[in-house]
Amino acid sequence: MAQSPKFKPVSYAEVVKTFSDQDVQADMTNACEKLAHAMTSMVVKFDTLVKQIHTIDLLRHSSPMKPRWDAMRKDLVDHLWHFRTNAAIISGRMRLFESAVLPMVARSSEERSGRSTPNRESLQVLQSYMTISAEHAALAKSLVDANVKFSQTLLLFLHEITKNAAKHSPNGQQEMSELHKRLTEFEKHIHWLLVANRDSTTTNPSHIFFTCSKIVLSSGRAPGQSKLTRRPLLLDGDLTGVGQAYEQSDRKRNEVAHAQYTAQMRQNRTDPLATAHSMLSSFLLDTLLMTESGLSLFLSIWSRLRTDCMEVFQWLKDPKMASPIAVTCYLETRGGLYSPLSHALDVYTAGFDASPLASEKMESR
Repeated sequence: MAQSPKFKPVSYAEVVKTFSDQDVQADMTNACEKLAHAMTSMVVKFDTLVKQIHTIDLLRHSSPMKPRWDAMRKDLVDHLWHFRTNAAIISGRMRLFESAVLPMVARSSEERSGRSTPNRESLQVLQSYMTISAEHAALAKSLVDANVKFSQTLLLFLHEITKNAAKHSPNGQQEMSELHKRLTEFEKHIHWLLVANRDSTTTNPSHIFFTCSKIVLSSGRAPGQSKLTRRPLLLDGDLTGVGQAYEQSDRKRNEVAHAQYTAQMRQNRTDPLATAHSMLSSFLLDTLLMTESGLSLFLSIWSRLRTDCMEVFQWLKDPKMASPIAVTCYLETRGGLYSPLSHALDVYTAGFDASPLASEKMESR
């Protein structure tokens, strides 16, 4: 069956052209700036929850939760800062690829006319670049497990509050239990989505285009307001698993929203357990959504960069091969895929550095 033109696959050259558009660059920069602000503000929200957790402890319905909550604060700060560190590393690797590796390879392309042997110097430089990049990519991939660990710890707190609410809240117990159930399911699907992105070996440029469009959408831009989000994309072929994970997580997110609304309508606003349940549910949901946006972008960038490096490496080894698409685009435009992404991540990193979180990290050293 012919594929609908509505879902025509995006080519590498189209991604490069789209990312070179100044409006698109502004959209990505704005989205990354907003994401950094939202993530650093999570510490303020965490501190606000401390007062409510303390109020619950005063009710003596269970063992004190505040000491355990306080102990989590450092974990939250460290976890968020790891996102900042990874963004800075990725930006540096992309900038180096586009400012040094690709120009070197382009010169090799211009000199290789009639050559039957590979350019060993370029091969050695690229191999060194790939080795270091693989080590850095492993750090980003380890963030997936760290993210799951932190979100599951939050779920344990929510579970405890839900149990206490079932025994002691005057109303809304069933709705709070349903919300906890939906958030538990959503956390599992976010984990599945991140693992799908982490383990993807796709060579399809739709992957990085899609994660960039998702992060712009999450910043509040309506689908038709950006050239990044205007074009419907179908993640099929070797991206089918990733596409299914996104579809499932979107459905589960809608179920959480419905459960949140229902719980808020039924809860007693003067009940400290209900208030804590509502605040922690919102905090957990925000944490899941924001960390997924950042991690999916990081992982798709590493996947694309690995693919481009491998294609260039194979081409350098075999002079008879056709030029890789990354080299072709660079020779045509003297630019490429990565400069706009690097700038957006620089803005993301600067958002962390300008926040109170940076001062807190410095004082803790």
